[in-house]
Amino acid sequence: MGRPRKVDIIGNVYGYLTVIDRAKSYSKDKKWDCICICGKTHGVTRQRLENGTTKSCGCMKKALAREKSVKHGGYRDGKNTPEYQSYIAMMHRCYDDKRLGWDRYGGRGITVCDRWTLPSPNGFLNFLEDMGERPIKFSLDRIDPDGNYEPSNCRWASRSTQGHNKNLVKNNRNTSIYRGVSYNKTAKRKNPWCARIGNGRDGYTWLGGFDTELEAAEAYNKAALELFGEDAKLNIFD
Repeated sequence: MGRPRKVDIIGNVYGYLTVIDRAKSYSKDKKWDCICICGKTHGVTRQRLENGTTKSCGCMKKALAREKSVKHGGYRDGKNTPEYQSYIAMMHRCYDDKRLGWDRYGGRGITVCDRWTLPSPNGFLNFLEDMGERPIKFSLDRIDPDGNYEPSNCRWASRSTQGHNKNLVKNNRNTSIYRGVSYNKTAKRKNPWCARIGNGRDGYTWLGGFDTELEAAEAYNKAALELFGEDAKLNIFD
């Protein structure tokens, strides 16, 4: 078996960074020298470049802190617009590791698409063009909770819809193949299969205990249709 072919990413652009050469690295993690749009050079591993974890030399985080003093399309009557507030919150979640909740976003590899991370004001203006105005009582939501922030995976959603969406994330401790269904070991023989659904207000609505897993899944589907209509994410039966 021959040696694996070396990958050359010189010239590739990742966010604010352009790869210019292989870095002299004495660690196991091979790095690439990159030049940032601010003019600084920065050594980054190929993995962090390609998965979007690193998009600048660090100046992006500093730019976020300065954004509030920059007047552009994110202002209306001298105040930040709802769309701009959502944009800044999104950027902090993914790139400010000092921010509360970062571990649930940037910390687990969630990133923002290149189109929305262009230098100010272009990144925000692209975001506004793609998303449109934020409806009252709506907020930014990722359709796939494990996906990145990008036009195809983002929408303005109500709190109840987001609560329902979060309920679709599979838990490692889940005991059922169906959404909203779990097995209650303490119930023993009577109605051991439990059904519940996220309602976006106070967490979950209890739907009851059932003799079979299928009955519990059907109860979940019925509640989802009543709560969310055509937006309901339903269990599919073979």
